[in-house]
Amino acid sequence: MTSNSTPKISRRALEMPQNAIRHLVPLAEAAERRGVHVHRLNIGQPDIVTPPELSAPLESSLPSVFAYGHSAGDLSLRRALRNDLARVGAQVHEDDILVTHGASEALTFALTALCDAGDEVLTPDPTYANYLGFSASLGVGLRPIPTFAEDRWALPSTLGDRVNSKTRAILLSNPGNPTGAFYSREVLSGLLQAARRHDLWLIVDEVYRGLVFGEHPAYSALSLDDPEHRVIVVESTSKRYSTCGLRIGALVTRNAAIREATMSFAQARLSCSVLSQQMVAQIDTLDEDAREAITNTYRERLALTHELLATIPGVYAPPAEGAFYQMATLPVRDASRFVRFLVEEFSCDGETVLVAPAAGFYLDPTRGIDQIRIACVLGLDSLRAALRCLAAGLRAYLAAHPDQGVGAPPPRAT
Repeated sequence: MTSNSTPKISRRALEMPQNAIRHLVPLAEAAERRGVHVHRLNIGQPDIVTPPELSAPLESSLPSVFAYGHSAGDLSLRRALRNDLARVGAQVHEDDILVTHGASEALTFALTALCDAGDEVLTPDPTYANYLGFSASLGVGLRPIPTFAEDRWALPSTLGDRVNSKTRAILLSNPGNPTGAFYSREVLSGLLQAARRHDLWLIVDEVYRGLVFGEHPAYSALSLDDPEHRVIVVESTSKRYSTCGLRIGALVTRNAAIREATMSFAQARLSCSVLSQQMVAQIDTLDEDAREAITNTYRERLALTHELLATIPGVYAPPAEGAFYQMATLPVRDASRFVRFLVEEFSCDGETVLVAPAAGFYLDPTRGIDQIRIACVLGLDSLRAALRCLAAGLRAYLAAHPDQGVGAPPPRAT
């Protein structure tokens, strides 16, 4: 007997969370078809020109056959990544580095190696939105460590009762996405000590390593005192060197058991793009001035964004210390509804702005409803125009929907 119904899809697929950063893009595309220019501050896609040195493999003779690469990654790239880590005080061997399809695959490998279905990982809340997707696809739970804008997103001094029999690791990004928080060496050392006490792994996402703007210098978690090799670093050159589309990342660990397990996963997917690896390996040819120029660019953009947000009545936005994101609390009841208004109903002299509603970065569904994340990935003139649209849009929204406004925000950070 033939069934007229279609086979079911998995519960994992049904429960996969929607991407907090990309799900409003179709609305922005519709606005652009109407002739409205949309300043896209929703996603961390740098507009900085990819260093021309990385194109060297394209300008030289290419192989007649693009063969599979080594599953662990091209040796020249692993050495370049090793040298990049050495610049911030982390001494590793090239064999400690596994090249991956972006940081996303590196994190998926790490979670798969450390966790079985039903296990849990602690992470600051709010957290990087895609962590929710990676963990959901593996059946791994994320348990929140609440952090707050009023405290500059500081981590609590202890893990308290958050660790249970299912907890396998602590996961955080440093500098942080979405908050722009930077956790000092002392703070991360304390977290590693907590991991040791509770027999956990410490996974640190260092995609924004080096983009640090406060009093503390940039460093890597791999430079901490870690005799048991509990630290696993996930990284990518995507943001630091504007190579997002090349999709090259890495998992770095001195732990032999983790290296062996993740190498098995890497062999199962054969290899990463050979040409992308050859291009990214050229970061080893960049001088310090080029690296510093990128950091200074984002420092200026964040400073301008914070300055302009401070002029908008009712907005609360403590300054970010790293990465290139700025969180802001708005005087609205539902920031997601406001963001939709910006791209569906509003324009200022033919322009508007798309930002990311922050609720999608929270594990706690009651938090972040009145917040947005701004990706400072456009030049200063474009940022000024975008923030002008945000301010004008907020006035228009509250005028059109007075019931969607809220009372006074918390006091500004100094």
